[in-house]
Amino acid sequence: MCGRKMMANLANFIIVDLGIKRIGKTSSGLIQNRARLCKIMTNDQALSNNNNLAYLKRCQLLVSEKLNWPLPGEWRNYEFAELSDKIFDTTGVQLSVSTLKRIFGKVKYNNLPSSATLNTLAQYLGYTSWMEFRSNEKMEAEERIGIKEKRSYTISKKLLLATGVAVFLFVILGFILLTEKRSSAAINTESTMFRSRSLADGLPNTVVFNFDLKGITSNDIIIQQSWDSTKTIRVSQGQTEATGMYYMPGYFRAKLIVDGKIIKEHDLFIPSNMWVATIDHTPVPTYLTKEELILNDHLSVSASAMNEIKKIDKPVTLTYHLVKRFDDLQTDNFTLETRVQNIYHEGPAVCETSKIFILGTKGAFIIPLSIPGCVGDINLKLNDKVLPGRSNDLSMFGADLSEWVNVKLVVKNRKATIFLNDTIIREEGYNSDAGDVVGLRYSFLGAGMVDHIRLTNNKGEIKYEEKFR
Repeated sequence: MCGRKMMANLANFIIVDLGIKRIGKTSSGLIQNRARLCKIMTNDQALSNNNNLAYLKRCQLLVSEKLNWPLPGEWRNYEFAELSDKIFDTTGVQLSVSTLKRIFGKVKYNNLPSSATLNTLAQYLGYTSWMEFRSNEKMEAEERIGIKEKRSYTISKKLLLATGVAVFLFVILGFILLTEKRSSAAINTESTMFRSRSLADGLPNTVVFNFDLKGITSNDIIIQQSWDSTKTIRVSQGQTEATGMYYMPGYFRAKLIVDGKIIKEHDLFIPSNMWVATIDHTPVPTYLTKEELILNDHLSVSASAMNEIKKIDKPVTLTYHLVKRFDDLQTDNFTLETRVQNIYHEGPAVCETSKIFILGTKGAFIIPLSIPGCVGDINLKLNDKVLPGRSNDLSMFGADLSEWVNVKLVVKNRKATIFLNDTIIREEGYNSDAGDVVGLRYSFLGAGMVDHIRLTNNKGEIKYEEKFR
């Protein structure tokens, strides 16, 4: 929007008929000035949106090629659900099926995706951000989509001067916007209250957020429920409460965001305290009962639960969760030793993809395994470092998972060493602290079992051990 205060503070120059004329500080002059500059800004925004739409089409094409799928117009709900899982595996961000349908044109939607969503799509394609994607894909995008640069045109001296002044005005306007936003955010942070409480001990769980937005006049206020930037709750001025659903246990970081800036955040811990199992449908998983979860000899599921899994004719994941606080166990220095086996590899579960998650208060590690022929579709995550199988050689993570395999992860001073059946398969460093260990997850495409788990700290002390005996 073109605010009165910002426009009144701008230099009283305006571009008229591709030239520059001085206008007075009369009321009518200011109105004309504001209207003309607003028109310039609107045209510039429209051009930016058109460019982003063109690159979005390019992005859609590259995603289809990466998956070796037909164009998005032929995708069904199943493909969108699978893409959501693949994006999460690569980036750690969950884009919902409904969001992906809007992005890929399955559902009519006139607005561009948010910056966070665009960045996530770019990261899935191997870039660090949407801006890097645009920069690197520029020439191909121009050739395939038709963003043509006009290379032969004449510019008068008058137009060059007018353009220079326009740029100057935009710089000043941007500075004013940034200054005002920072100033208001600093004031609002002082008086803003933001807290939460869960309503249940089990799963699923509803969390109530309480907040006081006194002094905040923005129309862009959201609560981000976790590290996943797509899981948000929009808040209106004057509102004091909101609720969010959590279907999985975990350690989350809830954030109150105003105009894209975090002004308050706090930890939100939803523990399981014991082993629980889910069949991970979207958006609501199926929770297995105590009778369906086997804890004798190994961690597994009952015959009746297996029969239910076999009836599902699309890729489905079985996940075991243990989310709780471990005393004196930090992610920068710890060791995990465990054994896993995949027990169902029919139909869409042919890759036997299995993942071991170590959850921290500030991040996570994901150790992936699959049969050798599917390693190009797995991704290794060491907190802030993600290594996609499409662009990294993860062949050593391929194994015969129909047999028991031993997995060991040793982390010392943010350097991870991964063993498979007592052989080192990867040594890799990462940059950011993932906090304290607060949970384990074992995820199996189809179904799987866990035989032994041991967690030790940097002193060699056993902080958790389970032999399922």
